[in-house]
Order: sequence, then structure tokens, then C-alpha cells
Amino acid sequence: MTVLLILASLLPAAPPATGLWQVDLATGAATRLGGYRGPSIDPVGRYLYADDRRGNLVRWSLESVGGAPQVVVRTEPGEPPWMFPQAAPAGGLLAATRLDRFRDTAGERVRVTLGVFDAQTGQQLAGPLPLCLAKDIPHPTLAAVWHPNGETLAFWITEGRPAPGLYLFSPRTRDWYKANASAAPPRPLPVLRFQPNGRSLSYVEGPRLVLRGGASYGVFRSFEVTQPLHTWIDDEQLGLLDPQQGITLLDLEGHRGRRLTAWRGSTPFDSSLPASLAGDLLWVGPAPGATAGQLGLWTAPAGGDGKLVWTFPAGRLPYARVCAAPVRVAATNLAFVEVPGEAPTAPPVGKPQPR
Repeated sequence: MTVLLILASLLPAAPPATGLWQVDLATGAATRLGGYRGPSIDPVGRYLYADDRRGNLVRWSLESVGGAPQVVVRTEPGEPPWMFPQAAPAGGLLAATRLDRFRDTAGERVRVTLGVFDAQTGQQLAGPLPLCLAKDIPHPTLAAVWHPNGETLAFWITEGRPAPGLYLFSPRTRDWYKANASAAPPRPLPVLRFQPNGRSLSYVEGPRLVLRGGASYGVFRSFEVTQPLHTWIDDEQLGLLDPQQGITLLDLEGHRGRRLTAWRGSTPFDSSLPASLAGDLLWVGPAPGATAGQLGLWTAPAGGDGKLVWTFPAGRLPYARVCAAPVRVAATNLAFVEVPGEAPTAPPVGKPQPR
């Protein structure tokens, strides 16, 4: 069975070796599709989304990836560019972030702002919503997470209004609600993850893995952990991720189970494992035998040994992560992966955006 990987860099400009790539996992053959970034999959509508680095959110049909994409959302002239689209798991909505540079009594700072769009028409349904300072989150794509029903977003708010805390927001109805007993969040902001059935929301705060649930998403359970890395494997089990120890199963009563596999991720926020634990594991890690610091794409069956499939042609910086689950197209499995790159930067205050 052939598996394809689409990779996108985070570099502000797109040299020939960076951008959006298609990689055949069976052979390692790779084709560059263009200088796009931030890929995301709509598994229901069957689209691949990305941004074109110029403020446009674009998409391809999963049945014809490789041609010219359709522009779905255009940034208004003079506004900071929308980037890193995040397709809802269902419902036809599209979230995106932008970086707003502003000045206050603390000086010049950069804020992550969220917008929500209708994926078919490009109409903006909500936003811009100020969320947090860019320095408090590892990457803009981690600032908000979709509920599995595709109708609700969860995110931390530290800037603007309402008061700081953990919030859930429904873009279609404009309903807001603050998670029960949610106080000012810690820094850096914990990465949020939903249980596959949507009943629980999890994150790691200090030495504890916190589970929130119920109508008000109050805390109902917490476990002591040694690493801030975790993912949901299914509705009954979480995976605790340790670059040295691998993946250890944890049930909802706090009992640790078997070790799934050795895992050598390149970054604490490598999300390739959440994207692929339902089948073969996919992750980005050091490429043995390549130039020092160079990364490669790895695959392994759950519990099996890893195999280096492809060595990145560029980018030795430490940020790389899978950002969408594998999707089957005809007889082909597709997954979408970011190659290493620098974090995006916000434009200077008051500077018009290039069109």
C-alpha cells in the first residue's frame, strides 16, 4: 500500500528545497508541490488546505492534489496575513491565525489572533479574536483546537477580553463559555487536546496531566506525569510521550500500561504521533548518516521498529511536526507534515501588507 506525505516548511521565504512536498512512503520518492505552508485536511469535504505565504488560504481537492489551488480566503489589504488554516473535523469550518504586532506600556509585542471562516464561501464568521502573546505558545497552530464535532473551538485567552482563562467558543452561534474554575493560565500555555469522542479536554500543567469534562468542562481528574507530552490514542487510553522512553499507555484511572514503541521525536511538540497512532506511526526525527542536525521522516507499525523513509533536502532547524491525520484517497493514504523552519514573524506596527 502506497502512502504519500505532503510537507510544508515554516520559512518566511520559500527556497527551492522548502515548501509543500509529496513523498511516497513506500519508495521515498518526493515531489515539491510549491512554496505553501501550514497544510490541514478536511476529511469530510475531502480538501487539503494551506496558506500561500501572501495572506491567502487555499485548497486542493484530495482527489487532485498537485494542480493550482483554489483561493478560499483573502486577507484584506493593510491587514496582517491570515495563515496556518485548521480545517474542522466536520461541519465545513476553517480556523486560521495571524500575528498582530502592537505597542503598550510593556513595549512592542506580538499577539496571536484567531479567525473562523466558512470553508466553502470564505465568509468570515468570527474574529479577529485576540488569544495570547506569541511568546507564550510554541506555534500559532497550537493556540486553538477543534472539538471533534467541528462546531466548537477550545483555546486559552490571556489578552484582551474576556478575562484570562480556558474558553470554548461556537463560531456559528457565537456562544462563549468559560471552563469551570479556569483561572489565569500558566506560561507557557499548555497544549490542548480533545478526547476523540469530545467528552474530555486534556493538557499538562506543571507535573500533572489534567482532564476536564462535563457540561462546564470542569476538572474531574489529574495524574502525575514526568513529561508535558501526551496524546489520545482512543477514548479509553492516552499515550505519554517521552523522547527517551517512548510511548507509555495511560488509562482513565491513571494506570500505566505497556510501552508502545521507542520514539525519538525532534521536538517536544512533534504532533506526528497523535496523527498516526491509529495505524502506522509517523514522526520526524534525526536522520542517521545525514548531515549533522538534518531531519528525516520515519515510519513504524505500532510497537515496531522505526524505518527512515526520507531525508529532508533542507532545513536543519528544530521545528517539525505532522499537522493532520492520514487520509485515504482511492488506494493511497495521505498525511500532511511540516518540515523544519523558523517561526513566522509579525509585520511591523502600521506597515501595509504586501499583496
